Amino acid sequence: MVRFCGFNDGNNNTATYSYLANSALVGHFAFATNGVARMTTAKTYDYLNRLTGISSQPGAAGLLPLAYSYAYNAANQRRKDTLADGSHWVYGNDSLEQVSVLTFQTVAIALRAKQIGNRAPAPHGKMFGDPFEAHGSFRSDPNT
Repeated sequence: MVRFCGFNDGNNNTATYSYLANSALVGHFAFATNGVARMTTAKTYDYLNRLTGISSQPGAAGLLPLAYSYAYNAANQRRKDTLADGSHWVYGNDSLEQVSVLTFQTVAIALRAKQIGNRAPAPHGKMFGDPFEAHGSFRSDPNT
């Protein structure tokens, strides 16, 4: 049995979603304005209820779909996020199993932050920085 839910904001903007069969996990979202689809999103999970993929299709013509997939290790930690273009984030953990190294890889470049929260030089003089200030508030430009 699949449960469907939805709402309308009173301005003809609607969102509907459905749960996966025999689960409390949402598997599908649909957003519309005046009955015209704006975006649909589907999520997939593994047998441990870990998110393994997200795929979103914009309603407008000419826009590319967004897709992400996730891989985990035996300790239930996310190790890799793969984007639609094949680029990916690889997570590394320290001896306490905390994320300590985050690497972004594409065919052309690789950026590496040696410690989460600290900026490290990247190839070609680019910087990869922490988007949060020391006290935890979000910073609009993480490279400042």
